[in-house]
Amino acid sequence: MDGQDQWSTVPRRLFGVEAIRFAFGRSTLLPALLLLVLFIGSGLLALHHPYFSGAVPALPFLAALVLRVAGTYLLSAAILRRAVGSRRRAWMPDGAFWLFVLLFTISLAVPAAIALLVGNPLSVGTNLIMNGAATLFVSPCAPWIVAAASERPLAWQPGPWLRRSHLWLPQRTLWALLLLVPLGLVHVLIGSWQTGFDRWFWALGVADALAGFLGLMLRLGLDAAAYSRVAQD
Repeated sequence: MDGQDQWSTVPRRLFGVEAIRFAFGRSTLLPALLLLVLFIGSGLLALHHPYFSGAVPALPFLAALVLRVAGTYLLSAAILRRAVGSRRRAWMPDGAFWLFVLLFTISLAVPAAIALLVGNPLSVGTNLIMNGAATLFVSPCAPWIVAAASERPLAWQPGPWLRRSHLWLPQRTLWALLLLVPLGLVHVLIGSWQTGFDRWFWALGVADALAGFLGLMLRLGLDAAAYSRVAQD
């Protein structure tokens, strides 16, 4: 495993503290700042050129959507690689990057599909179900997702990265419920407030982008913490 010696002398801390250190450490500062700018910029651009059901999306709206998606994939992979000290170049869209894109997309699409089956994905109840489903679906795969982005040779087999789950799976699941589910709820509430507080419309747009940014960064940190416990053992 790439970097196995790196983890042999790393003391274990509280899982949530490890996750925050991975997400917001010095090594991840640059891609994290770029991700924050991406979320705020693309979010405000989409709000300035909103999409209405049945209408043709405006080009700025489509540009904001493409920029948000592409930038999220590239910067998330860079953050994970820097956080875990991968030998892969942080910004290189190599084979490991595309495997990460596949797994990361599945980890987002399955909970979203469940939400669509349940009801309105913008409602509070459906959002709680979606984020709860995301926690239960993503947590068992978290170390593999990080390994897919960072390991050399390509970590296409999940087995080595899902072992000794008692060291990381309960903690990853618990901390995701404590951190990610409330942030998802904040995202929905801000969206509902924007329609009723015109004076604070743009400020709420920035707050929504911050909530999305924090949610993604904490998810990456939790995944990296789970990966580190597999690599360490």
